[in-house]
Amino acid sequence: MLFLIDAYNVIFNSRRLQKLVLSDSPAARKLFLELIGDFCERDDNRAIVIFDGGGSVKARCFLKNGRVKAYFSGGKADPLIVRMAPVLFKRNPDLHVISSDNQIRGHCGQMGIKTIGAMKFRKEYLRA
Repeated sequence: MLFLIDAYNVIFNSRRLQKLVLSDSPAARKLFLELIGDFCERDDNRAIVIFDGGGSVKARCFLKNGRVKAYFSGGKADPLIVRMAPVLFKRNPDLHVISSDNQIRGHCGQMGIKTIGAMKFRKEYLRA
């Protein structure tokens, strides 16, 4: 399966990651991406992880390994996720979008894309 993940939605659903992101954002991103990498390896999945911001106007990829790609959105993550989801879905009908944002989940759901709330994903899939 392919997972398109609204990163900070998941991070802020974990007390440990939330505390870390507030004190050391790079360390929190690193730990989160390690957890995502472990999840992908364990369950033979792939993930595209979208973080808000990044200090540029355009989205940019800052990590690419065999199973995980991570992007800074260049602003809010939501518009990038909404643009990426239908394109990815055409090539990957097993796409799951992970977000707490009701607009993202509603938009994706109308296109037939499966969605999972950030808390459920963290608890049931990520085990963090």
